[in-house]
Amino acid sequence: MDQVFIERAQYKGGVVATKVIRKQRLKLDRKLLLEMRNMTNVKSMYMATFIGATIEPPLTEVWEYYTKGGLQDVLWNDNMKLDDMFKYSIGNDVLKGLIYIHSGPLKVHGRLKSTNVVVDGRWTCKLTDYGLETLRDGQQDDPELSDHHRYSSLYWTAPELMTSTSKDGFPTVQSKTVAGDIYAAAVILKEVFARNEPYSEYDDLSPIDIIEKVRSPVQTNCEPFRPSLSEISVQQSSEVKEAIIKGWAQNPLARPSAQAMQTELQKINPNKSSNVADNMAKMMERYSNNLEELVAERTQQVEEEKKKSEHLLYRMLPKTVADNLKAGVPLEAEDYDAVTIYFSDIVKFTNLSAESTPMQVVELLNKLYTIWDAIIANHDVYKVETIGDAYMVVSGVPERNRDNHAPEIANTALDLLSGIMDFKVPHKPDYQLRIRIGLHTGSVVAGVVGQAMPRYCLFGSAVNTAAMFEAGGSPMRIHISEPTYKLLCKFHGYQIADRGSDLDCKGGVKLHSYWLIG
Repeated sequence: MDQVFIERAQYKGGVVATKVIRKQRLKLDRKLLLEMRNMTNVKSMYMATFIGATIEPPLTEVWEYYTKGGLQDVLWNDNMKLDDMFKYSIGNDVLKGLIYIHSGPLKVHGRLKSTNVVVDGRWTCKLTDYGLETLRDGQQDDPELSDHHRYSSLYWTAPELMTSTSKDGFPTVQSKTVAGDIYAAAVILKEVFARNEPYSEYDDLSPIDIIEKVRSPVQTNCEPFRPSLSEISVQQSSEVKEAIIKGWAQNPLARPSAQAMQTELQKINPNKSSNVADNMAKMMERYSNNLEELVAERTQQVEEEKKKSEHLLYRMLPKTVADNLKAGVPLEAEDYDAVTIYFSDIVKFTNLSAESTPMQVVELLNKLYTIWDAIIANHDVYKVETIGDAYMVVSGVPERNRDNHAPEIANTALDLLSGIMDFKVPHKPDYQLRIRIGLHTGSVVAGVVGQAMPRYCLFGSAVNTAAMFEAGGSPMRIHISEPTYKLLCKFHGYQIADRGSDLDCKGGVKLHSYWLIG
């Protein structure tokens, strides 16, 4: 259910709550001016302060803005712990506001519901949306409101006030009565002590069904249809329930006055005290304790979200680069004289994709790359990117590792090639995936590109050359360039076969290359 005041505005340097009146013209006569004077004369700590209204379209009511928002905002906030003292205090405030209205010039509220109760910074509840009958006279209904909203707004309306219907069958409220206010207050007390909506226990009924049941004549020896009180579990809950039941009695004459209802609630309140300041001190102490718990809980949540963000950042960027980014160190591109780059792709991947659904392709690549990511985690390498079936890894950036980048990439390539042997395509278990691998050693420039989605990228001819060695290789073999071969020769234990000078390069140049066997 929507709050009454959904708009805020600036007025005299402060924030105010506003509500648009759906009418085109306003007649400034003596009756309206007298009503305005009566509204501005309302003085009670349990009444929201009416500031004024605009007289030019759009006609707008202006009320004082209260920091805690509406009563429903407080009740439905699961993070807000409302103990019995708070609940009794809220109920007491609502009834004291009604006492003020019923004993003063306003006589009756007429629109009382939990959406018309606001909470100030001291946790005092105040009634709002009262009075202004002349100002609102002739106001049009909002055509955009759904039947669900229109009927649920009647949850606080007494049955004797809904005996007539409009042309479209919607119940029309005939008048505003003191007994009707008491009925509404009883429904609000149910919301407060149960901390849920008026008819939330009847989730199998629509608002239309609920209102029709409330309006239906009560059969002899039958209880009228009302909100369920099964969720109320405060101290003296049986007495609270009894007070609520009296408040929404079917017979308006059987309902107690606001004063009697407030006295009864005060009598059964286990936390009552004759000292108002004592009560306020206890409430503020409990609120402070609750606030401390909320702060501790929020701090823990922030820390958890921070860890998740850091984990995500470390997955997007090399750790040293991510740490510099977090520390606010400017990220500048760097030249690297020698790094070794790995490229691979899946042989006949286009044909495989054509025989598979998009979801099957995604599942295949996700499973494969999850395995490969686990493998490369055992080596001093960094996965630069994956584009479709292409997989690019580098060693020697961003942290230089002397000449070790070549054996690191070579070992990675051998492990990935070995891992593909046992890989099963999820939707084609008999299909044997084959890959081509190309390795090359050369100079690059590396740096972070982009802000919204930063990426660590490599630039330079060495990148293109590594891709060319992959494309010019053979299925299930590791094709390496001469610079990579020369570096690997410094390390014992590698089996390398000479391929010859048959790799075409730009300009008709033939490059000498090798096969890394083991």
